[in-house]
Amino acid sequence: MRHLSQLLYQAQVWILFILFTLSSLLVVVPLHATGVFYAVSGGAGARTGADWANALDLQAALLVADTGDQIWVKSGVYKPTQGTDRNVTFQLKSGVALYGGFAGVESALDQRNITAHPTILSGDLLGNDTGAASIDNPTRAENSYHVITATAVDGSTILNGITITAGNANRATAYWTPDSEGGGIRNNQSSPTIAHVIFLRNSAVWGGAMVNNNPSSPIISQDMFIDNHALYGGGLENFGGAPLISQTIFSGNVASICGAITNYGSAPVVSQSTFTNNIAVTPNSGGAICNVYLNNHLTVRNSIFWANIGGEIANQAGTADVQYSLVQGGYITGTQILDADPLFVDADGADNIAGTADDNLQLQPGSPAIDMGNDAFIPADLIDDNGNADTNEAAPFDQSGLPRIYGARVDMGAYEWQPVHLTLYYLPTVMR
Repeated sequence: MRHLSQLLYQAQVWILFILFTLSSLLVVVPLHATGVFYAVSGGAGARTGADWANALDLQAALLVADTGDQIWVKSGVYKPTQGTDRNVTFQLKSGVALYGGFAGVESALDQRNITAHPTILSGDLLGNDTGAASIDNPTRAENSYHVITATAVDGSTILNGITITAGNANRATAYWTPDSEGGGIRNNQSSPTIAHVIFLRNSAVWGGAMVNNNPSSPIISQDMFIDNHALYGGGLENFGGAPLISQTIFSGNVASICGAITNYGSAPVVSQSTFTNNIAVTPNSGGAICNVYLNNHLTVRNSIFWANIGGEIANQAGTADVQYSLVQGGYITGTQILDADPLFVDADGADNIAGTADDNLQLQPGSPAIDMGNDAFIPADLIDDNGNADTNEAAPFDQSGLPRIYGARVDMGAYEWQPVHLTLYYLPTVMR
């Protein structure tokens, strides 16, 4: 009996020791607190992500970041892998915000300059891309299928101030595969907030720069889709969902059908955006936007459609409600439609090639698009661009970051004409 008591006593001692040890571990390993992780190419210092001097590599930062965290990414070129595995991608995480455009010295988000310090996420794994952004281009055969993927993430997931380039979702099958869509970003059951992002020279069978499916309803604001290629939807493809596209430029995107955007059973809203020099190789298939297959309902407000090859807006299945917009050739069922040259400042840029990154699509004085929009259709400031925590107010800025309204009424298109010298959001020279 005495022996049993001693055993019980010893057991109690061990239990107390174990509990004490566990409690000590809980004390010295606190719960994760939301904050900022710093990322530079290859990492730096102790690689804790605590500051610029000890930054993580971007892939490592995405692994450790959790809901509520931000990742600040220094300017430079980042690839999903240093190897040649085309399946590796930058995987977004729900509730995590990824911001680019830092010089690597900033201590506050508003100190960054995304034009002066470009952050480029590239799928060109071998660094050998030349020629057109086509799925048939042999120099792109080793490129990442998707530079970025988003699976089951919500609107608190933010992608802001980066350039996405050289994704190539060209996997060939009899009909469809995930690796045949969304060369720049593949959104699957995801609705991230994508702002101040440039999609440049990505390619895919479906949705050269972006695909939104199963369904996905991202916020796409103040972005640029330039020179992306696909068989269907050179810029992006919407398969289900209701994406919100505002103050965005689509230029130089190419597809067999639907030069810039193709819609399959979706209800996208496009406002305050500019579509020009996009190409649908198949005649009358929608050089800018087309609704194909299943039921679609496209809403367009305060936008410009000009000089797109293959028609402007085509409806093969579904409807398009187009109001207060400039559409070359008109839009017979639309309301308050203009059909006149919008008078872009320099529609083909310094290289004299329309649809490239140096085109100046701001409006000249005397443009018919000035003061011809409807203020009631200015999109809401869903990205909180002015940082006042009010996402219900009208968007305060245009594509270039200047006040959205100057004059009697809002202008049509992505830019608001103003009688001052403007600094454009150009691509860095290395990316042109």
